Amino acid sequence: MKTERQIEIGWVCSSFGEPTKQVRTKSGGGTRKITVPKDAKKSYIQRKAENLFFPNGVSTRGPKEDFEFDLWDFKSNTFSDDVTVEDLFKITGLSRVRFYLASIMKNKEPNHSNSGKKCETVVRPSSPYSAASSSRNTPSPESYGPVLDITNSDSISPSLLEIERPEYVEYYESAAAEVNVSNDNELVGDNDLVGDNDLVGDNDLVNVSDLAFDAGEFIRDSYLLDSNILVNTDKNETILLKLHRGQCFDELLSAFTTLDQKSCGSLQIEMYLPNGQKQIAYDMGGLFRDALSEFFDTFYEKCTIGTFFKVPVIRHDFDSTKWKAIAKIIYKGWTDERYFPVKLAPSFMEYCFFNECKSDLTGQFLKYINNNDSEVISTALTKWEEVDEAELLQILETLECKWLIEKENIGQIIKDISHKEIIQRPMFIIDTWSDILKDMLTVDQLSSLYKKNIPNAKNILPLLRYPENISQEEISVVKHLQQYIKEADLNTLEAFVRFCTGANMLTAQDIIIAFNNTQGVYRTPVGHTCSHTLELSKTYENFNEFRHSLNLVLHSNIWVMDII
Repeated sequence: MKTERQIEIGWVCSSFGEPTKQVRTKSGGGTRKITVPKDAKKSYIQRKAENLFFPNGVSTRGPKEDFEFDLWDFKSNTFSDDVTVEDLFKITGLSRVRFYLASIMKNKEPNHSNSGKKCETVVRPSSPYSAASSSRNTPSPESYGPVLDITNSDSISPSLLEIERPEYVEYYESAAAEVNVSNDNELVGDNDLVGDNDLVGDNDLVNVSDLAFDAGEFIRDSYLLDSNILVNTDKNETILLKLHRGQCFDELLSAFTTLDQKSCGSLQIEMYLPNGQKQIAYDMGGLFRDALSEFFDTFYEKCTIGTFFKVPVIRHDFDSTKWKAIAKIIYKGWTDERYFPVKLAPSFMEYCFFNECKSDLTGQFLKYINNNDSEVISTALTKWEEVDEAELLQILETLECKWLIEKENIGQIIKDISHKEIIQRPMFIIDTWSDILKDMLTVDQLSSLYKKNIPNAKNILPLLRYPENISQEEISVVKHLQQYIKEADLNTLEAFVRFCTGANMLTAQDIIIAFNNTQGVYRTPVGHTCSHTLELSKTYENFNEFRHSLNLVLHSNIWVMDII
């Protein structure tokens, strides 16, 4: 019989005159997983948490003696020291319990050396295990820095750029009584009921196969694109962006035409559904990664050509300001979330970073053109006698080849055409991006990105982490998952890692696999993008059932982040 339980611990902090906010990983916070005895009580866990977030008595928010401490449960409530960890597992029915170390600064003047650092807001309800409170812990307007009005946009309506004050998110108690499994970090499926007062999200994804609303009332200009961007220009201050599903490309592009990617602080995303409803999710990294994924999916379609590898193309409606905005988004995505658009041809990106090509240009060109043309040119390069010359000539004519080809010069001709298509054509874009991206990555870092961060079976399978004590039925599901990943195409694998991590490329060091006992209509895969966790039912009878269930989620048109 197990005598220990694994729990999660986060850190919320209230500095002088500020609301209580959750501290991000890069600021010394994040979510830590530790194993504790089942009979561990509040005081034991609090000591552990203090040692984690205040090593040697100091933290990014100041020394330990400057704060008063408490331990909160997953709903940000304090609780009695008589309650054990096992009691909380039984009371809540959760498969994973999260605690928060709450550090409240004592009544003294703030340390201004750290006052620029911001973290995510957590609003504490008034009483333990109570119904959701309607009150909001909102800072006064004076606590914000200057607000930047982004109104210079040719493609976005002025109403899109209306400036408001940030509205901080409450932690709600779940009202989805029909759902069998209620988890503080759970992503609900198609058949779960989520209302306006349900538990708020923590960057988790839910499959919604059909968002029902009256198309006749769908008035785009009246509310879909209303007041989407809220920004704060102070260095290291949190910037709140309000984005809409399906409009992330235009909205992020508009925001970054004004923002400075290096001087602005961290970004916090609020996401709205196509019907204008706000997603009740709170951004702790996963929501920004998801917004980046949508942005670059649209970017690939609107602004690039190519098959496996893609190259940006000049557009008459894109001036240098817009191309610079895209480079800023690449920079911010990498520095904040280690997100990088790995579908862009490596040689193109090398010119942006280093002003020279350091990789195999011809090999990338063969992955840039369509499969049929690639096969013909590959045959011409390796087996000249077997190539269909008529088809080869037609392909080279399309590529504007001006030379008479023969066996002796075909290699050099293809290399020259590769350089023209991947480097010369987008040179204006390369020059525009270089000023912003030139110091972002080293040669080795860029090479590693294209080897390890493209979502394929070879890269994904080593990242999967399973429970230490795994049952036979769980082992069976693990085998189904591994088989699914090996058989899936690139688009499906991109959807898979996005469902687990928020990004459609590999940004995580691991993907944690957890299990539950859900059955029937409630047996829906659950993704936790903050902790990079995939939660699966262990009741699948065979691989076909498992594949069908996961495909329903990954091939859905819309995912909604809405449960902590």
